[in-house]
Amino acid sequence: MTRRYLAFVLADTRRNWKRLAVSSIGVIIGIWAFTLFFAFGIGLDRFLEGQVFPWDKIVVVPARASMDTCPDDDYLDDSGTFGTLLPFAPKTRKFSVITDEVVNIIKQRPEVREAYPKMKASFPATLVGGRHALSLPYELKTVLFIDGIPADEVVHCSSEEARQDMALPSSKRRCEVKAPYSFKDFGKEDSSLPSCRTDTDCPKGTFCAINARPGTSTGHCYHPIPAIISPYLLEIWNGSVAPAHGYPRIDPSSLGNFLGLTVRVYLGSSVFSTMKGSGHPIMRRFQLVGVSDKALDLGVTIPMGYIKRWSRIFKDSGNARPGGTPAHTYSSLVVRVKDKRSISQFLAFIKSMGLSYEESKAETAGLAVTIITAILLFISIVMILIAAINIAHTFYTIVAQRRREIGVLRAIGASRRDIAALFVLEGTILGALSGLLGITLALLTSTGVDWILASAVPDFPFKPDTVFSYPGWLVVLAFSFSVIAAVIAAYLPARAASAVEPSEALSVMV
Repeated sequence: MTRRYLAFVLADTRRNWKRLAVSSIGVIIGIWAFTLFFAFGIGLDRFLEGQVFPWDKIVVVPARASMDTCPDDDYLDDSGTFGTLLPFAPKTRKFSVITDEVVNIIKQRPEVREAYPKMKASFPATLVGGRHALSLPYELKTVLFIDGIPADEVVHCSSEEARQDMALPSSKRRCEVKAPYSFKDFGKEDSSLPSCRTDTDCPKGTFCAINARPGTSTGHCYHPIPAIISPYLLEIWNGSVAPAHGYPRIDPSSLGNFLGLTVRVYLGSSVFSTMKGSGHPIMRRFQLVGVSDKALDLGVTIPMGYIKRWSRIFKDSGNARPGGTPAHTYSSLVVRVKDKRSISQFLAFIKSMGLSYEESKAETAGLAVTIITAILLFISIVMILIAAINIAHTFYTIVAQRRREIGVLRAIGASRRDIAALFVLEGTILGALSGLLGITLALLTSTGVDWILASAVPDFPFKPDTVFSYPGWLVVLAFSFSVIAAVIAAYLPARAASAVEPSEALSVMV
């Protein structure tokens, strides 16, 4: 009986396929737009929060004097919420700067997955070099921003570990410095190296820096200072700087050719003006040893020991920037939290310590993407609703034209529920086919957009491989939405059809 019933519905659907196909075009377009816009919003949000503005990254900084801190009669309890200070209840200690004690306290928080301090250079620096390594007609000369992190915070890998790491997706790679390079402070080893006049006077792997020490006229041998750069800087270079000036791109396949690149850096020297004071600029060579998201976005990051020693030197010589970071404190603390739910609790704790944090760009970008996606989804839903009204009108027309047939079915024993089920089932079939076509068109459209993005659109910073994401629940949601919209549209005409009395319908035949 069920097979015959379904065969009857399919036969009736084929008989009215032209009319139903026209009325379903709106649903197809609506589901196409709904699926495409939703996938675009999900993909763009994941890309921005995953690569451009990591959601789990919080930068803790000393609070400004004007910023509000917790009132004296408030405290932060173990759950991370504020409450009235009870008698003898301990207050959270306040800190005006970031010290090792602050770092240790924050590292012990349950919300924290990783934390490491950073120290910005309190003196200017000028980079010169790169002509031969980058195949340039002249030497690069630019201001260089420098900060430092503890050397043991950088992940080192052997050649085999690096090979296995490169086979993983970029989001799961952990190697930051690969053999034979290392990210370490050579300060103690440099102190035992000999004086020199040329590089040939120095041991292998070191160079001769003339006037390298303030107040001296002789040279001294030094190891190149290991430096890491950020993926952000690579994106800016590949997407903006390199195309504009004809410089070579640095991508994962060619990065190995640039590792080991050395440039001259003049510490205490500015390209904008001559520093006043009794100190002399110090020349060192920086060597590129890796890429890490722990590095300074627009600059280089080196082992922190160098920053501490140079800060003392330039402070004593008068060649330091006003308001520079003291050598015993840190300019910031980078924290990686475990999950999004713990962010608000952790930020509340940071404020209770008297510290502050940089505003997250991920929240701003995510809000913008959410608003744009919501507007596009609203438009697509309106399109589907209008299409559902059109389907309802089509079914009302079919019911009016088939009153005689409905009367015959009622006369031979079909119940009201059987008649209503016929039209609801037709609506279900129509919605299912429309949903499949709409989702298929969305997948084809996103594939086409990705192809255009990869082949026709010029490179730009953070150019993604795709801006679409199709999780399984989205496909199920779009398909269900299409079926539900069609069933609802067919329900009222189905009720009207089931209300037709056999005598009323058959009287038309007389």
